[in-house]
Amino acid sequence: GIDMVLVERIVARSPRLRRLLYSLSLTFLKAAFRFRRTGLDAFARPTLRLSQCLFRTASSRIRRRYAAEPKMTSDSRFVLRRLSLKLLIVLIFAGAQSPLPWGFGKALTMMLFMSAAISCALALMNHQRFRLGVLSYWDESLAFVLLGQTARMVFLR
Repeated sequence: GIDMVLVERIVARSPRLRRLLYSLSLTFLKAAFRFRRTGLDAFARPTLRLSQCLFRTASSRIRRRYAAEPKMTSDSRFVLRRLSLKLLIVLIFAGAQSPLPWGFGKALTMMLFMSAAISCALALMNHQRFRLGVLSYWDESLAFVLLGQTARMVFLR
């Protein structure tokens, strides 16, 4: 088969090829409609699929996906390690609260939300911005909120 990643990277670098693929997809789309009008559904479906494939290959959404491939920086690795360490500590403390009346689920949910609040406060204190490509306390707080919501849905129905 054809390596689609290679084809998409070539298309991303050539505007002429992209325009050609757009016009070919439009031509095949017209042909698919003609086949459907004449009752040749056996030809209409593959022609329509080919038109969609050509359009997706030439579309900007696919070009953007391969144009800027994110690389993991050392700062982002540090944030991931810090997040996993905090998550481990939260799980240990929530597990220690399981014999108590409120139980593991409620303790885990509250600790995850508190960790999210602490991460937001640290992001504000460190004057961190929302940036793409580099993880920060903001991303950490978002992860804790998502985990807290998941724990809330699982344990506190």
